[in-house]
Amino acid sequence: MFKSFWQALLTDFDLIEVSNVVTYVPGWLAASIKSKPVVAWFPDVLGKHWLEFGWFVGLFGWLGEWLSLQLPWTKVISLSRSTAAKLIKAGISPEKITVVHAGIDLKEFE
Repeated sequence: MFKSFWQALLTDFDLIEVSNVVTYVPGWLAASIKSKPVVAWFPDVLGKHWLEFGWFVGLFGWLGEWLSLQLPWTKVISLSRSTAAKLIKAGISPEKITVVHAGIDLKEFE
């Protein structure tokens, strides 16, 4: 986490995309320091379900997710409409959210 943060500070980039609870805060911080846009990809919002991973992992997962949901993202990518609804409930502006479903369109490969 710290290595990727420092590497980002030393790299010339146009945008940072972050995709999990480990990368959200350092990616946002690096983009903010360099005045660059940052896009967060949320596959889901687990909330209290983090505690199903045990108290230790659950506590840190929940705290990391909660903190990540408080950050002022440039844009947010949601994996589904249900995740988008959870993001909105958590306080993310609907105007910032784009739903990108997982999978491929097989017709594109015919």
